[in-house]
Amino acid sequence: MLKVLIVDDEILIRVGVKSCLDWEKYGFEVVGLAENGVKALNLVEKLAPDIVLTDIKMPNMDGLKLIEVLRKDYPQIKVIVLSCYNEMEYVKRAMKLGAEDYLLKLSVQPETLLEIMNRVKAAIEEEREEELKTRQAENTIRISKQILKDNVYKKFLKGALSTEDYLLALAELDLKLVLDHYWVVCCRIND
Repeated sequence: MLKVLIVDDEILIRVGVKSCLDWEKYGFEVVGLAENGVKALNLVEKLAPDIVLTDIKMPNMDGLKLIEVLRKDYPQIKVIVLSCYNEMEYVKRAMKLGAEDYLLKLSVQPETLLEIMNRVKAAIEEEREEELKTRQAENTIRISKQILKDNVYKKFLKGALSTEDYLLALAELDLKLVLDHYWVVCCRIND
């Protein structure tokens, strides 16, 4: 379930947006309602929403400032703007700050909102999948590098690598070895 936070200074809009969809049926959970950007940021810290639906004009902190703070501090959160203002300047600023979409509250239909929510959900899932693949690839590289490093050390200690080849192998693995800080000890254990 993706977590959704609804931010609007009008209680009727907050309640209306919350009740206009069967959120859980579509894989969303409305985790909070806030009346301005300041209260929204407090909830963001506590609830960690995936999507924020926000108005533009609100007291204390407007939606544009909220989007700006979210982009800076919580770049993974997607923002959709719901506003009464059809002024192109607000639309441009919201989109420039990173909003996913901009809807007029008074004319938005539940189907339109659901379509946008599903598009944003797909984008979030794709980003998370890419993030997972990147972490897995980094882990595989880290493990492979450790195996290669261990093999280079073993070959050198067994005498299968010359000092020159050993240092070259270390450089290829981006490892540094200062030879004057090591003592080589060879021992044999008898039963």
